[in-house]
Amino acid sequence: MRNRRCPRPPRLNPDIADLVSTFAEQLAGGCRPGGRTELVSLLARLAGLLDLVPTDDTRLLTARLRATPPGTGCVLSDTEEAAHARTADRMNHIWAHGSGIDRYLY
Repeated sequence: MRNRRCPRPPRLNPDIADLVSTFAEQLAGGCRPGGRTELVSLLARLAGLLDLVPTDDTRLLTARLRATPPGTGCVLSDTEEAAHARTADRMNHIWAHGSGIDRYLY
């Protein structure tokens, strides 16, 4: 399974290095500088989203969604809409590396 086009990173377990190199190439469309770095960055940003610290906004939205029966539409109040906007902005900030412009692409 060793990827012949991407060198193995130093001081990394060979099995883990092969795995990282393989997935970095698949995600990046080929081995290029930063391929493994980009993969680790992607995983870190994903972990940041999955480990998002609850706020009053997220608690308000979670309560609203729990009160809405499955399969029915959920119409947010003005307060809930503002909480959603702040939460989405917070998540986009994590996903876009804190970029003030790029974060609005997602």
